[in-house]
Amino acid sequence: MRLYSLLSRIFPRSYLMKIFLIAFIGVHIPLIVFIFYVLVRSGSQTIPVQSLSVVLVATLLGTAATLLALRSVLSPLHTVAEYLTDWSNGKQTQSLPVHYQDALGQLMRVNNLVIAKTQADLDRSRLEADTDPLTGLWNRRGAERQMENSAAGHFLLLDIDHFKSVNDVYGHDTGDEVLVEIANELKALLRPEDMIARFGGEEFVVFISGPDRIPHIVAEQLRSGVANRKNASAKGQTVSIGVAPHSGGPDFTVAIGRADRALYDAKHQGRNKVCTWIPDAAEYGVTAP
Repeated sequence: MRLYSLLSRIFPRSYLMKIFLIAFIGVHIPLIVFIFYVLVRSGSQTIPVQSLSVVLVATLLGTAATLLALRSVLSPLHTVAEYLTDWSNGKQTQSLPVHYQDALGQLMRVNNLVIAKTQADLDRSRLEADTDPLTGLWNRRGAERQMENSAAGHFLLLDIDHFKSVNDVYGHDTGDEVLVEIANELKALLRPEDMIARFGGEEFVVFISGPDRIPHIVAEQLRSGVANRKNASAKGQTVSIGVAPHSGGPDFTVAIGRADRALYDAKHQGRNKVCTWIPDAAEYGVTAP
């Protein structure tokens, strides 16, 4: 460790030069001793200049060849380092080659196994963090991820009517059954590309986009489907729905706020209804004459 620390001060960024320096010292100490011995035995008047020149040239060529050979032999380590760097930065990476049979090949095989397991654990943890554990729908965090690159469309904000009475009269287990039933019904009525999430409690959020997706019609299909679902628990709860447009992009706070106002109107009009947000003059800074 002390030797490695010393070499790291000399070559802080290149492990290749560290290895080369060790090999260089190991080879050249015997060579220097041999040359010194020849000089002492031959005397200063009879130095074999030609022989020493051959040794010097051969040493320089061997040094260059050694450096190139080390670079080639250790190139898999560069590959491993680049792979780990790309993976840690979230880039798509392919598995490392596994045909090497030496220690570096073992390192690559182990690296592939560790990365695959770590990535699987990360994907599972991310999915669990983004998913509502009761219904299997996205939670708010998951919805935010799904909306990162969203196009323009419409939000449908759904709230189960009189849900508190379900928990009060039938208990929370029955309340959970109702939530799961309604979540499954909504998923069955929506397309795979539609985003649906549970924002907590008895509130669900749906996002739809596309020229053929007429928001009020989709909302009516959801409302009717929930109201007429088969094998309903408790008293067959209904939903009220508020609809509002979304201009696209990850920030849907304004659109959800507008959908919430439309949902309030649906509740105020007797529940089990669909209301669409209608802009008022004040929202656009227009004052009455």
